[in-house]
Amino acid sequence: MPLRIHCLASSSTVIDGIQDCRLANNIEYELARGDGVPFTTFVAERQRRPTSTFVTKKLGPATTLFGLAGYKISATPLDLWFADEDNGGTIGTTGTKVSVTKGIVVPRSLAAPCGQAASLTYELAAAKTDGTAPYAVTDAATFPTGALLDELNMLTGVTIGGVAVPQLRQVSIEWNPRIRTIHADSAQYPILVALEDLQPVIRISTYKDVALSTYLTGAVAAVVITLSKCENGGRFALTGHKTLTTYVSGGAAESLAGSISQPAETELVIQVAWNGTNSPIHIA
Repeated sequence: MPLRIHCLASSSTVIDGIQDCRLANNIEYELARGDGVPFTTFVAERQRRPTSTFVTKKLGPATTLFGLAGYKISATPLDLWFADEDNGGTIGTTGTKVSVTKGIVVPRSLAAPCGQAASLTYELAAAKTDGTAPYAVTDAATFPTGALLDELNMLTGVTIGGVAVPQLRQVSIEWNPRIRTIHADSAQYPILVALEDLQPVIRISTYKDVALSTYLTGAVAAVVITLSKCENGGRFALTGHKTLTTYVSGGAAESLAGSISQPAETELVIQVAWNGTNSPIHIA
């Protein structure tokens, strides 16, 4: 029976609004040839590095559980749910559950185009201390309750050092995570995964020809990105907005580009530094 991505869950916490999910074993092979033969004569599996990426448009539950600086999977497994397609219908009430028992979840990117719902992409890396499979697969399992995409957020404002950036077209954030993976004893799966580096970069596109020096009046300036909550059946709600706040150590007006068919845009590129207290980018 074909499957469709449904949701993620950790105990009673449901991460819904999932748009895309990919699981990969990332198998590495040992290939060998010899005796003057130009073709591979021996193939053996060396090791696996299980990973997953998933995208959600419902920012609240995901950022509450995972945050934006790395989340450790340990005592409570993280379950990835895939729904059974109902022949002649939509989806049934059961599906396949992939439970990750040990690993890390880190933010990868945020996309917030003007006039469209923002989406957040996370990356998961799995490990197990004894080098055996760090996940378990359960078929015909009953879904957790509460999965419903009933919340969206759209870009409505950016300030740098308290000064608003006008005529926004889009904002994106790349966290550029690097995850350390360690194998031992020639085990098939890693015994450890850990966050090695997280270097967020913010890109702000505006139709206004502006210089970043307009906003960076000191060595450090706060960047605040507002993602307003959309009201189901309406426009913007009065409450429930998300704000991403950070501190920057440097930035530049990277480019001004346009064409005969498109208006010119200025792209502001901001490198994010940690202030020693909060995560490099924190959300409220």
